[in-house]
Amino acid sequence: MSEKKPLKFDWVDAVKGLGILGIMFVHLVEKFPQPDSVPLKVLYWLGLQGDYAPGVFFLISGFGLTLSFMNKGIEKVDVGQFYAKRLTRLMPLYFGAFLFFLALVEFGGFGDTPNMISDPNTFLRLWGIGITDETFVYINPSWWFVWTIIQFYLVFPWLYKLFVKVPTSLFLIITIGITYISRFMGLQGWMF
Repeated sequence: MSEKKPLKFDWVDAVKGLGILGIMFVHLVEKFPQPDSVPLKVLYWLGLQGDYAPGVFFLISGFGLTLSFMNKGIEKVDVGQFYAKRLTRLMPLYFGAFLFFLALVEFGGFGDTPNMISDPNTFLRLWGIGITDETFVYINPSWWFVWTIIQFYLVFPWLYKLFVKVPTSLFLIITIGITYISRFMGLQGWMF
């Protein structure tokens, strides 16, 4: 009796590599003013396309997580265990990095915001609350990525449950519909 071979896609690592290059390139070109010559304008424009790379990482991450669950034959996600596993891996690193940057700004002379420890924005940003322009860029604006990952982790078990219960076409219709509605609400500035 032969054992079912788990699905694996070699192109996933290549896409991750291109995503890393895209993110590096966009951060590089953003440091320079827009050039005047046509060849440099093309390179500049190509570099700006790296803004799409985080979305690629989110897509590939969700694909990989789903594939892993499918390969293990998981049909019902233990939500508590799922959350605990992801958060215990992610949050200590985040809190450590947050405290490191806070110490650099507060005690190392980096940055221009005095008394960050007593600033309420520090507490808000520590817990990922960046709903205003001021709190979004507070200390390190790149942390939006961590909290977006956490949001995806929060919805993954429920999406996976739906994925295994309904036909793929219906799953796509539902999730694309939810995506368009939530994006529209965000663009309109609606709050829940």
